[in-house]
Amino acid sequence: MDESEQQPHHPETAVLGAFPELREAKVLVVDDEDIICDFVSDTVGEEGADVVCVGTAREGREAMAKQKFDVALIDAHLPDGSGLDLVAHMRTVSPRTAPVLITGFPDPRKAKRMEEVGVETLLTKPFTASQLLFTVYREFMRYRGAAATAAPEDADHIGLVGRSDFIRSERQNVLLFARGDIPVLIQGPTGTGKEVIARAIHNHSARRHKQMITINCAAIPVHLEESEFFGHAKGAFTGATSDKHGILECADKSTLFLDEVGDLSPAVQAKLLRVLDAQEFTRVGDVAPKKVDVRFISATNKDLQDMAAKGSFRNDLYYRLKAGMIATEPLVCHKEDIPPLIEHFLSGDAGASKKRLRIAPEALDLLSAFDWPGNVRQLKNTLETLSTICDPSRGVTAADVEKVLMTGNEQTPQVPPPLAQARLEFERNYFKMMLLRHNGNITAAAAAAGMDRGNFSKKLKSLGLDAARRRND
Repeated sequence: MDESEQQPHHPETAVLGAFPELREAKVLVVDDEDIICDFVSDTVGEEGADVVCVGTAREGREAMAKQKFDVALIDAHLPDGSGLDLVAHMRTVSPRTAPVLITGFPDPRKAKRMEEVGVETLLTKPFTASQLLFTVYREFMRYRGAAATAAPEDADHIGLVGRSDFIRSERQNVLLFARGDIPVLIQGPTGTGKEVIARAIHNHSARRHKQMITINCAAIPVHLEESEFFGHAKGAFTGATSDKHGILECADKSTLFLDEVGDLSPAVQAKLLRVLDAQEFTRVGDVAPKKVDVRFISATNKDLQDMAAKGSFRNDLYYRLKAGMIATEPLVCHKEDIPPLIEHFLSGDAGASKKRLRIAPEALDLLSAFDWPGNVRQLKNTLETLSTICDPSRGVTAADVEKVLMTGNEQTPQVPPPLAQARLEFERNYFKMMLLRHNGNITAAAAAAGMDRGNFSKKLKSLGLDAARRRND
């Protein structure tokens, strides 16, 4: 076990934009500490998620009654009740919302109650931005996998839209690999639908009745990698107050989709090879191996064969992952699929827009002629933009398309804010982080900042952060 595992709460910087899937997430935060609510709202909101913050159990129940959430971050101790009781209520009114319990002091005596209400994930204060983002991302991907598995695919295109020879060949590959359990490697440029292919294979396989587990390997902090994949035993490192199920256990009897598999660390590559060979693994801090039945589908936009030849990816793991191989192509190579993709994305079922827009012939010609360097993903995003800015009664014109495509390809320099505004934003973020790292303790935070406690408190008040003090400080 390395030092980073023993001290998982070291300072780190989150990589903004590393979790694009969170743009579709709805997140509920139930915590009476303003500093926690602000930190979660700022950090997760930066990724595009819709974040709702409330401070009591009563407000949490009211929020759950008004709308459905993908992930709920709930403090263990609320002013008007127990966070675990609120989770139990949530399980009855919104069973497909993933619960994450926030706690400052993990209590092993509550492990049985946590198991009863279905809490598998603890977020222990203080937590970093990367730990927060990865936790929300992982739980959201579990939710989205369950929802997608429950929704049947269109029998005509099995999830792969288009009429080109390339798409027909991809459909044949999907149906071929869906028959068995061999590992499949999907390789191709970013935005070419690798996850869509993986989901189509799973949804037409014998494992389709369990949700496919999707994980972005590039998004996992290195020091959390082994614990997240394999889980850990109670006492494995500081903060491990209970046993934790890893990604592999969650994927038992199902499919595990490893996106950006080329970004796995050498240590996890070696352990995954063992799982592929023997279908067993050992938790961090445990001695007895566990058996699992997992089907692996991997995806990458990198040349794994070249990486293996250069020693940056295990050669034996590469050949195990590519028992079945599917290559995707840039959209520019099969432009005849653009019109049916546009029809799909603008339909009510596609999710890109609830409006049904008319597209003028000249506008369709422009969209079909464009080279789409960002591939299918860029096409979908462009249509979402057109859906937002265009009047449904008028439809999409060639001028609309030109405007959006030009805007999307301009390199507009970012204008820095005035110095006073930049300094104020920096100070607010700095003092919020210091409070969070020291669990709201003013004295400890002031000492760490090299400031007198009184001056630190005055600064908090001037920045509007004085309400974030813990009541027991």
